[in-house]
Amino acid sequence: MDWKIIRGLLEKFEDESISDYLCTVGALPDSVQLENFDTRENLKSEAKAQEKLIFGHLLLCLDGGFVEGLQIKTGANFDCSYGLCSPRLTLRGHELLEKLRNKTVWEKVKSGAASLGVPLTVETISAIATKVINDL
Repeated sequence: MDWKIIRGLLEKFEDESISDYLCTVGALPDSVQLENFDTRENLKSEAKAQEKLIFGHLLLCLDGGFVEGLQIKTGANFDCSYGLCSPRLTLRGHELLEKLRNKTVWEKVKSGAASLGVPLTVETISAIATKVINDL
């Protein structure tokens, strides 16, 4: 799990740009059609990897209850389709985003988790961030 990607996706829900952003995920620029075959195939592969990464993190956001109004369906080759209906951050999503967005808190959360030897999970982030904020 890449917390920078999670933060970026939550920010797109917050500023209501998620719909525009999702239209670009996995898409190739029009100019790619004119390039040579090998270059085009490499770019297609990179775009597919990006799509898999982004939609995988969106599924995590849904599973965690951080966002609503998004449905994702995956096929056999992780081909994704999605639907949006009034996408928004939940209260839980807003709280997580604030913890991820504050650089001071985030750095202390990462160092605290590392010193304790625990993984960066939502629960770990929440517990350490709460302690850091209370200590300020």
